[in-house]
Amino acid sequence: MEDSQGRFREHGPAGTTHEELLRQQRLLATQLRSAAGTPAGPWLRLLALVIDVVAWLGATAVPILLTGGIAKLFGFDAGESGSGPPALAIPGVLITMVIFWGYVPICTRLWGATPGKLALRLRVINYTTGEPVTPARSWGRFLLHALFAVTCWGILLLIDHLWVFGEEGRTLHDKASGTTVVRI
Repeated sequence: MEDSQGRFREHGPAGTTHEELLRQQRLLATQLRSAAGTPAGPWLRLLALVIDVVAWLGATAVPILLTGGIAKLFGFDAGESGSGPPALAIPGVLITMVIFWGYVPICTRLWGATPGKLALRLRVINYTTGEPVTPARSWGRFLLHALFAVTCWGILLLIDHLWVFGEEGRTLHDKASGTTVVRI
């Protein structure tokens, strides 16, 4: 359709322009996020991370201690180099890896937050819709966070976490995965 100046414009329902539809969509997304909760501050997020690290260390200590206990049952002293068969360590290592790689994305998908965030009444949501995150977003968010942690000796992770002090209160891995953390 042509406008009053003879230019062609895309129109949506009831004659609204494409720009108006985008503005309405952004407004709706903002309202959905507001209904889901207020943005979580950086210090609450940091405290949640500390709680999660303690929980993760506790959860990973169990299989490691059990593996050491199994080795002692079979007469191997874990303190002596090369005294125990490596096969006894494999279950503990595998369980530890599953806990490490699954803790954040699985908790985020199942409950909308990790135990640290749950304790502080925080939730991870889709930034655009305000809905719970999908499994793909949950894993993507975690993998980006892990990538930042191992890249450039963790400097990217520091930059990622400092980004939370910006006006939206979102880290780089939040922005890249289309998520945000809110207080409920």
